Amino acid sequence: MPITKVEVSIPNTRKYESGTAYDPYRVYRNPQDSTVTELDGGPSVRDIERMIRNDAHARQLASASKVPIKGAEFEIIATEGDNGERDFVEHALLIPYKQGGMTTPFKQVILQMSNAMLYRFQAFEKVWKVQDVGKYKGKVVLHKLGWRPPSTCKIRTDGNGSFNGFQQEAYKGNKYLRQNFDPQRALVYIHGSDENPVLGMTPFDTVYKNYLSKLKVAFFYFAFLENVAFPRTIAKVAGDDPTELRHLLDKAKMLAHN
Repeated sequence: MPITKVEVSIPNTRKYESGTAYDPYRVYRNPQDSTVTELDGGPSVRDIERMIRNDAHARQLASASKVPIKGAEFEIIATEGDNGERDFVEHALLIPYKQGGMTTPFKQVILQMSNAMLYRFQAFEKVWKVQDVGKYKGKVVLHKLGWRPPSTCKIRTDGNGSFNGFQQEAYKGNKYLRQNFDPQRALVYIHGSDENPVLGMTPFDTVYKNYLSKLKVAFFYFAFLENVAFPRTIAKVAGDDPTELRHLLDKAKMLAHN
């Protein structure tokens, strides 16, 4: 039977692009470095850090929110058809550094990652190495998951709104650095990504608003105490004699210095 060439065409095809469409009135994307910034006035990472450092209630809430994670146990479970992948992952993530593991203990990484509940996201640099000891000698494994302070980082997206790593601006010694971390080198956990896939969400937005209200109330309270502790006296000069007025001012200055 002769072979017949058949050409198949699929009509009405449409190319669908993945990515996240975000509100331009809430999120700004810098076309120069691809970083995204929130525009609707939410507290910054530094604002939340300052609140937790200065407010006892905020500190207690921040500590309590991480208690379940600190006490949680975990294990790596093999799936059907496992050919040693489970053991390799456990080796790469959990064994001590002296035995060829990461310089950053994995439990520490989890606790650092849990801070995303406060600051919306946590960013890590993936640093790779070639294993030089043990069973997996010669394999490429993680040397560390280097935590990067969220106050120095911004999420990056591509032109379609998809995650594209992060950027860090910080000092290293006396040198100021601005460095981009591509997705291959970036591990970023975004908390509340179901509500805001780009920048995340944090319940501490509301806590921060209450904190600002407490600061305002405290300001008026201490102003009231100042008036009680140092009562004000009204002094008057009869008539419009400039000499008497000057004598009154001289007495006020003398009392101010005593």
